[in-house]
Amino acid sequence: MVGEDLTRHPKPAKIEFRVICINVSSDNKLSVTLNGEPLPDPHQPDEWQLEYLGASHVWKSATAFTTQLEPNQLVFGHNKAGLTVGEGEIIDRAFEIYVSY
Repeated sequence: MVGEDLTRHPKPAKIEFRVICINVSSDNKLSVTLNGEPLPDPHQPDEWQLEYLGASHVWKSATAFTTQLEPNQLVFGHNKAGLTVGEGEIIDRAFEIYVSY
């Protein structure tokens, strides 16, 4: 949930959207949506940062995909994220939004 209108001043310096999944491979065809709008393919390195989370992380052996968002991509009060997999099977663990001022 986003508890403030990020389109008003002071505007954030950076908004990151993070998707954490388990059992991800490069063969998986992933599709991510935010508030009904498609986001770029998570396997595109120019759009998403990929991080492999180790066994010591709370989501053991997970993969985190992080991309930048614009304030108008978020809805004040609630946001709906979706993840579909074209091939293979993964487990989605978390959708996170980080706002920096």
